[in-house]
Amino acid sequence: MRPATSVLHVYQTDDCDIVTFPAEVDLLNDQKIRTQLLWLLDSSPRGLILDLSKTRFCAACGVDAIFRACIRARALGIRVGLLSPPSGPVNRIIQITGLNRTIPTTSDRAEALAALHRARDDFPAANTFPAADTTDCGESRPDSLRDEETRPAPAAVMRSRRRG
Repeated sequence: MRPATSVLHVYQTDDCDIVTFPAEVDLLNDQKIRTQLLWLLDSSPRGLILDLSKTRFCAACGVDAIFRACIRARALGIRVGLLSPPSGPVNRIIQITGLNRTIPTTSDRAEALAALHRARDDFPAANTFPAADTTDCGESRPDSLRDEETRPAPAAVMRSRRRG
């Protein structure tokens, strides 16, 4: 079932769907964006270009929605590209958060389409990705977060603070 309200504009080409994001991505439209992205991915496009070239502001919730869409697309065997503004705050957010290392990123629509077209033969089938492994989608973490398993749980930390 198609989402009731749409904040993303979708243009279909022969090879992929181009999804244009709104000028501002924040908590006011985050849930609608997530819902629409999942719906689009469930409709099994051959490829997906997420176009943020006209987006002026993207909050952390928008970055999270894009990361999660990437993970879902990888699991479904769908190629994803990111169209970024050439400069400005959204471009900076893409650089800082690592979206450009996770998703092939360019500021030229023709180049993004060509990259997805070239990747068609190189992209592995969906069943070649382990179900629980999302590292293929660039979920790299700083070294300080990699040893998360060896850290004490928050409750244990709080108990130790009370004693000492």
